Amino acid sequence: MTDFYPYFHPAKDIGRINVKSSKLPMLVVGTSNYVRQNYPSLYDRDTYIFFLPTSEAKWRIGLISFRKDGTILSSYSDGVSIQDTILGAFGQVPKELLLTEKLKTWCISCIYRCPKISLRDILHLAPYQQEESA
Repeated sequence: MTDFYPYFHPAKDIGRINVKSSKLPMLVVGTSNYVRQNYPSLYDRDTYIFFLPTSEAKWRIGLISFRKDGTILSSYSDGVSIQDTILGAFGQVPKELLLTEKLKTWCISCIYRCPKISLRDILHLAPYQQEESA
């Protein structure tokens, strides 16, 4: 992980003002069955997976999980293989986001306004080649 993205923060990453930027987070759709089959302990929460485009030679995935008690948890991972990156994001210890009620409502409404990409498309992304150090 890098210091630039210590965790996925919806207020900074979802609600970007610069809509012309190609680096907007994309909501990964079609993840309900994937989460239910692979992470049954998370199925009682509303969990959203985000694909975060980057100019670096790595894939980046962020997760936001809404608990029934109103707390929001997030985690983030990056890597050269998309499958390892998804596993890393689910394997991270999520951080609780301290947001006001107004900002929580705003984040939830922004989630559905994000560009969308399907889980099937994400899982077919080719891994980046490891850079050899000279």
